[in-house]
Amino acid sequence: MVVTVVGRWHVPDGQQALAIAAARHELDVRAAQPPARREAHVFQAIDDPGLLLYVAEWSDRVAFELYRGQSGPETIEAAISAAGEYIICERLVFYGNFAYRANIVACGIVDAPAEASEAVREVLLPGGRWEIHGWPGLVHYTAFRETSRTHRYVVVHGWKSEAALRGSREATRPAASEQFRKVGATLIQFTGRELSSTDLL
Repeated sequence: MVVTVVGRWHVPDGQQALAIAAARHELDVRAAQPPARREAHVFQAIDDPGLLLYVAEWSDRVAFELYRGQSGPETIEAAISAAGEYIICERLVFYGNFAYRANIVACGIVDAPAEASEAVREVLLPGGRWEIHGWPGLVHYTAFRETSRTHRYVVVHGWKSEAALRGSREATRPAASEQFRKVGATLIQFTGRELSSTDLL
C-alpha cells in the first residue's frame, strides 16, 4: 500500500546550513533517489530556521523502513529517525490547483482520543472537495490518517501567500480549535517554505 511519511526534526544551532545543503543535494541528485520513494519535499519553518518538515510518498511502509534503517547517516530519513519523529500515513482526501505552486505550506498534526476519531475527521474533511476548492488562495490540501493509530491525523496545505493562509486560519481556526478542545484532541502546527523537492528535478 502506498504511504506518505511526514517527519519533523530540529537541527541544532550551527548545523543548519549544513543540514539544509545536504537535504537539497539529496533530493536534487536524480541518481541517488531510492526507487520506492516516489516524491519528497523538505520545508523549513518560517519562525524557526532549525525546524524542518519532510513529506514523502513511498511505495509501501516496508520500503521506507528498510531504506531508513540501511541508508547512511547523511540521508534525510536517517536524520528524522535520529533527531525527530515521523508518522506513516494513508491519504484520505486530496485537492490541488496545479496552475500554481504553493509559496507557503502549513502542516497540522492532530492527535485525538480513540473515541473522538470520527469527530476530528469531520473537522478535517470539510464538506468534500467543493468546499475546499472555494478557499481563497488555496493551492493544495491533503488530509492523512496514521496507519497504526487511526485517531491521529495529518493535514498538509499549501497557499499562494502568507496572507491567504492567515485569512484562512482567522476564519476557520477558532471553530476548529474549540471542537478539538471539546473532544480532547491536541494540535501541533508547522508553517514554512519549501527548501527542496524531487518535483523540481
